[in-house]
Amino acid sequence: YLPFILSKIGGMGNVYDYTYPVAFGDSFGEIVKRVRFDFDLTRAELHRERFVNVFQAWCKKNGLQSRVQSYGRGYHPLEGSFDMDIPEGETWVKYGVGKGLSETDYRVGRAYSMANKYVSSAAHLQGKRTVSCEELTNTDMVFNATLQMLKLGSDQSIISGITHSVYHGFNYSPPEAAFPGWIRYGNFMNERNTYWPYFKFLNLYRARVSALLQQGDMYADIAILPPVYDMWSKLGAQMEPFPSIMYPEWLHQVWEAVHQNGMGCDYISDNVICDAQMSDGKMQYGPRQYHSIIIVSVESLAPATAEKLLAFVQSGGKVICIEHVPGKSLGLNDFEKNDNLVKALVAKMKALPGRFIMLARPAGDFYHWFRNIAKEYAISPYVEIEKGNSFISQVRYQAGETEILVLNNCSYDNSYQITVRPQASLVKGRKAWIWDAVTGEQYSIPEPSQIPLTLTQADLKIIVFSNNAGAKNASVYTEVPPVTNNNKALQGNWRVVLKHMNGTTKSETWKELKDLKDMPDHVAFSGAVHYKQVYSHRSSSKLSFIDLGLVHGTSQLFINGQSAGVNWFGRHLYKVNQLLVQGDNEIEIVVTTVMGNYMKTLTGNPVAQYWTNEKRKNQPLQSMGLVGPVNIL
Repeated sequence: YLPFILSKIGGMGNVYDYTYPVAFGDSFGEIVKRVRFDFDLTRAELHRERFVNVFQAWCKKNGLQSRVQSYGRGYHPLEGSFDMDIPEGETWVKYGVGKGLSETDYRVGRAYSMANKYVSSAAHLQGKRTVSCEELTNTDMVFNATLQMLKLGSDQSIISGITHSVYHGFNYSPPEAAFPGWIRYGNFMNERNTYWPYFKFLNLYRARVSALLQQGDMYADIAILPPVYDMWSKLGAQMEPFPSIMYPEWLHQVWEAVHQNGMGCDYISDNVICDAQMSDGKMQYGPRQYHSIIIVSVESLAPATAEKLLAFVQSGGKVICIEHVPGKSLGLNDFEKNDNLVKALVAKMKALPGRFIMLARPAGDFYHWFRNIAKEYAISPYVEIEKGNSFISQVRYQAGETEILVLNNCSYDNSYQITVRPQASLVKGRKAWIWDAVTGEQYSIPEPSQIPLTLTQADLKIIVFSNNAGAKNASVYTEVPPVTNNNKALQGNWRVVLKHMNGTTKSETWKELKDLKDMPDHVAFSGAVHYKQVYSHRSSSKLSFIDLGLVHGTSQLFINGQSAGVNWFGRHLYKVNQLLVQGDNEIEIVVTTVMGNYMKTLTGNPVAQYWTNEKRKNQPLQSMGLVGPVNIL
């Protein structure tokens, strides 16, 4: 059968032509699919036996922990990570991150790879808290990645279950290498990048989040069975984490919709189901317990798997089949007999319609689709997110008696106002705080059962419910007011100093703020732009904030020479009530831009041209600078 199950392959072993010279009849075609499954299952078993087990034993013998990206062709995408001490996924920075979330291609709008949900689920099923990630790999837009973009990608990793980031950094270059140095693969995370003075803020933020989440266990009470075995049968094992064919192409939408609607889930496998205990409407596997199993586009099951699913449904659990209802068995041996066994077991499940639920694949809008499904079949969220959408997601962690909710807005451009209503079990007997991972500060929440939150662009907020005392003298969390027509916008000319990274400086006067990309004299700028203006504060009213409006880059605000802080993502808002004085105030805003537009102009620099002007790395011009309007609140 080998000539019939192997196809023509290209880069990284991906199939580029599934067309066989001779058409298969239905009967023989079915046999080929079954043999293809047996082949890939055997490969995965051999890989575990001959590499994973051997490597793990060697690590243990030498007192080492294993950390492996244990997925890809030859591995089971979930079970491949079971044996690793530190399983690891991948997150990539790509154009369009946070711009729009495709329903058919998980790579569009997202940074996490296809493997992350498998890897984090494997860690949870094995009771492991450290879930590593080769994070923020960047092979397309090295000179145009902003700190906000890096944060957004990292936050999407968190939602996928990652708790430990290992940046995919930069090449080590010899000192004599011409600017910008050697760049082969990855980000440009070094002192030659314009964002380098502010890079520490991203590191501190990510370290705080990791330190917190590694103390707890991600909560999930819904399990998702992807059609891995059907994929092997139809297409053969894919090259994870970036399969040439995603099967089904909308699989990612299901787990995302679960989390977007205030619930948590893990991927599982046939073997997990077979090894689990089914009782009292729950599936128990190791430390994990699930009340519902969502079966996504699964057509084939082993009889043993179908038997355990029947026991689960009979005990009171819910099985939800999307697109297909399993109707045949796996593999070639005794397949006709096994097909009949699977059909008989599924027929018994169908006799319990309130607990065995068959649903068509939604046409789109998975967020609202799952929201309606949960209501119809009484699947209760542990947190209700009022005015949520597909950009707003969450994860829940438990650390002893402490409950942690992590809420994320993965939109690069839009801010959202939501209301968070935690389940009573999270709130009862506990106090609540907002833990600001950017600053490390804590704020008490006086009414934890209903929490209004504004999630700005690329924002992430952590709510902690605990019996502990929390921070002493913690101030009460309050929402910052939005900009309204009653606020004062800074008017008049701006004195502007442009300090280019090439060492040149220009001083100009502007009547209005503009995107540097739209100014012919400055479209190729890269560096720090200093915007200065005098604000006369004559009234007795107390002013608390300055909102910079639209900013492309990292901003820093100075009032009368004193720093009001740095903003590197989201809303560029500064608290200034202690800095503004009666009379004239010198306002200085420093915005640091990306490098890409400048690198495009270095026509004699091969490295710059490769990463900004050539082939698929041909970069569009980037927006830069302070656009405003600047308002005083």
